[in-house]
Amino acid sequence: MPQERRKRGRRAEKKRKEEKAAKEPTPEATLENLYIEDYEGAVPRCEDGIIFFGLLTEEEQEYFKRADDMLALDEFGDADEKALFIGNLYREASGKELKIAHSQGCSRLLERLILLSTPAQLKALFQCFSGNFLALMKHRFASHVCETLFIQAAPIVSQEMDADAASKQEISIDEVFASMESLFMYMFNEIIPELKTLIIDTFASHTLRTLLLLLAGRSVTSAATLIQSKKKENIPLNSENASKEAQSQISVVPQSFHEAVGTVLNKVNTEFSTEELRSLAVHQIGSPALQIMLQLEMGLSKKERRNKEKAGGTLLGRLTGVREEEASEVKDEGEDGEDGEGAENERRFFQNLLYDSIGSHLAESMLKCAPKRDFNQLYRRFIKPRLGSLARNETAAFVVQRVLERLPKEALEEAVGEILPQVPGLIERSRVAVLKTLIEACTKHSVPATPIISTITSSYSCSTQEVIFKMLHLTPEDLSPPPETTAPAGKPKRDPNQLHGALLAQTFLSLPAEAAAPICNSILSQSQDTIVGLCKHPQASHVVQKLLSSPTAAIPNKRKLLNLLKGRFVELSLDTIASHIVDACWDSPMNYRQAIAEELLRGEPQIRESYSGRAVWRNWSMDKYKTRKQLWFAIGKEEVAAATAAGAKGGEKKKTAIELARERHAAQKARGFGTGANAGGKRSAAEMSGEAKDKKKRRLNRSVHPSLLTAALQTPLHLASHRQLLNLATSQLLPFISSADDVDGKLVAEALPPKKLERVFDLALPAGEGRGAAGLEEVMRKVLRYSVNTWRDGFMDKLYASTDPCGVASDLLLSVLNTNVHVYQVSPALTVIERETAKRFANLIGFDGPHAGGITLPGGSASNSTSMIIAKNTLFPETKIRGNGDKKFVVFTSTHGHYSVEKAAILLGFGSDAVWQINVDKQGRMIAAGKSLVELEAKVVEAREKGYTPFYVNAGAGTTVQGSYDPFEEIADICQRHRLWFHVDASWGGAVVFSENQKWRMKGAHRADSLTVNPHKMLGVPVTCSFLLTPDRRRFHRATSLKAGYLFHEQDDEEQDDVYDMAQMTMGCGRRADSLKMALGWIYYGKDGYQRRIDHAFDMAKYFAATLENQKGFHLVSENPPPCLQVCFFYTDYSPDATHGEFFRAVVSHRTTRETVDKLVAAIEQLGRL
Repeated sequence: MPQERRKRGRRAEKKRKEEKAAKEPTPEATLENLYIEDYEGAVPRCEDGIIFFGLLTEEEQEYFKRADDMLALDEFGDADEKALFIGNLYREASGKELKIAHSQGCSRLLERLILLSTPAQLKALFQCFSGNFLALMKHRFASHVCETLFIQAAPIVSQEMDADAASKQEISIDEVFASMESLFMYMFNEIIPELKTLIIDTFASHTLRTLLLLLAGRSVTSAATLIQSKKKENIPLNSENASKEAQSQISVVPQSFHEAVGTVLNKVNTEFSTEELRSLAVHQIGSPALQIMLQLEMGLSKKERRNKEKAGGTLLGRLTGVREEEASEVKDEGEDGEDGEGAENERRFFQNLLYDSIGSHLAESMLKCAPKRDFNQLYRRFIKPRLGSLARNETAAFVVQRVLERLPKEALEEAVGEILPQVPGLIERSRVAVLKTLIEACTKHSVPATPIISTITSSYSCSTQEVIFKMLHLTPEDLSPPPETTAPAGKPKRDPNQLHGALLAQTFLSLPAEAAAPICNSILSQSQDTIVGLCKHPQASHVVQKLLSSPTAAIPNKRKLLNLLKGRFVELSLDTIASHIVDACWDSPMNYRQAIAEELLRGEPQIRESYSGRAVWRNWSMDKYKTRKQLWFAIGKEEVAAATAAGAKGGEKKKTAIELARERHAAQKARGFGTGANAGGKRSAAEMSGEAKDKKKRRLNRSVHPSLLTAALQTPLHLASHRQLLNLATSQLLPFISSADDVDGKLVAEALPPKKLERVFDLALPAGEGRGAAGLEEVMRKVLRYSVNTWRDGFMDKLYASTDPCGVASDLLLSVLNTNVHVYQVSPALTVIERETAKRFANLIGFDGPHAGGITLPGGSASNSTSMIIAKNTLFPETKIRGNGDKKFVVFTSTHGHYSVEKAAILLGFGSDAVWQINVDKQGRMIAAGKSLVELEAKVVEAREKGYTPFYVNAGAGTTVQGSYDPFEEIADICQRHRLWFHVDASWGGAVVFSENQKWRMKGAHRADSLTVNPHKMLGVPVTCSFLLTPDRRRFHRATSLKAGYLFHEQDDEEQDDVYDMAQMTMGCGRRADSLKMALGWIYYGKDGYQRRIDHAFDMAKYFAATLENQKGFHLVSENPPPCLQVCFFYTDYSPDATHGEFFRAVVSHRTTRETVDKLVAAIEQLGRL
């Protein structure tokens, strides 16, 4: 007879005695103490309120397990058969739902059934659980059922908010209708009294976290690590309608859900003391729930957070002391008392949080999700003083990574200085994840990463050949596979040091070639066998693949690596890991690609026997290479051309192998390689027959909607297609542009009096049918004939010249897009372009702050007017709401200032008398050395003494009259002393910042509060293109923004650092994307190209002035050389008042040549002698 198997030893003997003693007292079984030993999940009713719902019989368990297997196999004939099976299954489970949910073997079936249920079935199950959710959520198995039910039921709430969808729901006569929203709220009211215990309950906490995310309308999958264990078993499904991923995000939630989330946050705030909250922060079960509640709280609007602060404090404030700025001013060092003690407690708590294995996750969540202002406070108070030491710690380093990801450029530069001395220690301790994040952040913000890279490389203290092994914590012996007899069973465990080292190496390879050189050189210095071993290593293979696929890697390095792998590609293809390296070689040059294909072809028998080898064979299209080489080469050439075009467009994301395969399939189908296509690409005789034509016509009539056919038949036949119209326009425009190069042409326009020109045009706008292409061509021809040809170099009258082919292309692109840059959703690409172009332009001016930038407006006058509005609303915020009141505003400008300043004063209700003009000197500058400085300041003092409110000074950078540049430094000092808004009207002369030789003229302009510059003047960008720039674009937003929920989509926050609805910073809503014209020109010509244009124009102005000065009979009004590109003069002995502009003014441009100047001088002289 077999004996009982026992363990030996004193501990085993002691355990047997204890178990025997525990079994001896066997009380009488009652309803109160019933316990079933064979059932792990079922427990009796006890003091905690946990209820036992009974057990399934063996027959029921067997039935439901078979049903689970059938649903897993999913071998039903059709959807109806499957739906019938699910309905029958629900009928069998009727009355047993609670037992099944608590069953270890059958709760899995109920989860699978929920994923496949209809809304009506989910509601029925919800109602069966109603009243028992508290017990279900606390159970080991039933808690997972509740979680799945909540996830699948939440989207139904959004659907029922649609009245049409709700009306279509089928409700039986005997059934009482209950919305899914009400079912959720019944359940919520049931569990909310026990919230405090649910947060720290082992099983209920996971379900509670899921419920909170769903009530807030958040994605469950994005927070999977917070709501479920790593060991959670996901249920695979084959049904497309049962995608758990797709239903984990609900787009809209009702107001009751938002109120429920507020109830939870308020209850936690009131029922938990500060000490309990801080204990919860490091609790293994409660901390993830606290993380989710903090995220939901930090996602509230600023107004809601402020109300919570007044009502009793926010969770973030109670934990860390971070509050509103006005309530969190730094106290004096000598101040003590309760506040000082509280601050010290907060500091100690957050410090302990950073080093705690559980609490550090909460700290990461705080720093990742906190609003920008709260993040800055957390960083300054807790992280910045100890950044270097925190980066060294194994746990706190993860928090440092989240901080580095959010730091702005200036703070990141300081962080680099703090972490740089710690690099050798981090390398020694293998804490390289911080260094990887630091390099990525530097790349993102254009902070030089060279010191970090050189320090990292030198810290390894090894030869070039050993760098890759040191970084990946490998030895050459690790690359040799162990014998099969000694190979460990199962999948080998990944070494975290190797993983982080490989990620750091890949980060190196994503940098420019100079920075990636240490890793490239180390890999390429290895022998062929070593490189093959690296390709087969789980972590090292990613580094080799990155070298092959990185767009920044040097081409010679890629070719050298391919040469080293030559002859081993079949071996690599047979390896599960190294086969990805072969796939990455597809992007190599065509000669290398063909050589690899030949090598794979020779190893075809081995490759076809291997799973990974067959994948390589398929990805390389080797069947085509074997049978149809020309097609194989054509596919390769098409992909190279597509990659080149993508690179030219700015480096779009590289397509994956499957995406390229899909494109190849679509291209073949389009070219006629698909089934049923004519291989030659020609139409057969049957297709050309009348019968085939009739069939084609009938198919067309069946596929097109009748209303479209009617509209097409009613369209007049003489209207041309878009291609014909573009060709028509091109045929008229190109000769007009080419005529500018006609040396015989003498006039820039055929001048006619207005009345005569009206008779010539005689538009006769049709009241009925249009005149089509013929009428369009006639009017275009007349418009071009009687318009000023600004393409001619003789056009020297205005402060702008013609554009160029790049400008025409950009204007055409805008016309094709025909969009309005007022909200981001309508014009996302153009919004990003405007923000980036304005920021780069502002940087050239000298506005280098983190919020420097600007906006585009329809012309310099609109920019100047908008600047005055922003100045008034910024210096006197109350006027934005209540108007000017009894304030009598005064603005200052020079007598040569642009008329738009006076117009702006009229439009704003100040009146033209509110513009006080400052006299100019002989050169047209507002301030003369030594005396007008007193005059301007005296005017400001005089205005205040008379009861006026001076607030705005307009200075000129390239005035319209003489092109003078006012002395900005002196004006800025006056504005700073008297708290005035300093605006620079650089519409004409501001573009000189593109030239290193001319930008000195703008010295001091960087101290301005706002600046207008028009690229359509000096740079040749198409009219109109005007920028209003500022060192801090947030002031634009505060001064002009209004709440319009039907249009704008920004958050309810006063401090909008990133405004993407551009119309919020202007007075108008209709906005053309003029910044695109500037951006495309900048991309095409570059800063150097614009510099050559500007320098040439200033040389021509200097030559013009010198010619006039040396020519008898001419009197030069301008300086020599002129301050800008207009040359002012008069002829004969007539001597007008130069300060009033009564003289000739000719404007040169980048098109002007010396021959043009000589001809103009000769023409004026000839005319003057008549």
